[in-house]
Amino acid sequence: MRNKTSSLIDLKDKTMRRNTLSLLRYTRTVRISVILIFIITGCSSHDFWLEYKTSKKLDEFKKNNATWINLNETFGNDWKKICLQWTYGLKDALEKSFDEILPEEVALGPNDNALWVFYNDGSAKVVVISRKVMDYQYFPHIGTLCTSSQKPYLYAIEFYGEKRFYFFNK
Repeated sequence: MRNKTSSLIDLKDKTMRRNTLSLLRYTRTVRISVILIFIITGCSSHDFWLEYKTSKKLDEFKKNNATWINLNETFGNDWKKICLQWTYGLKDALEKSFDEILPEEVALGPNDNALWVFYNDGSAKVVVISRKVMDYQYFPHIGTLCTSSQKPYLYAIEFYGEKRFYFFNK
């Protein structure tokens, strides 16, 4: 009888140790994951919530009859300038075009464009947008690459019956 009890206690101890080690490994993995996410998002100008909100707003705009969208509704009133980055735009060329310093270079894929939001406090955020939602074409005769908070509107041009190309009015 004593051997069976001793064996059961040993089995319980081993199971508890194994479960404790598993829990410790799990919590360590979670902590490392949280730290990595913080490092990746904390050191970046990307704002994924703002990207989601902006994409949703642009998608709604694409489907309605409005000819412009008020950027204050998405970005608030604390920004001083918003600029459009084209697909393959290089940091030096963008800084010269925007007359702003970019905190980082954002490499966009062939199906992306971006909005750079420059805030009054000197910070900047980049909002990457799929070209399916917002395509960009530079129309120098009607638009500019950037807009100020005094002209907080993004306009669209229809192309084959669909709002496709976006620009800031001069």
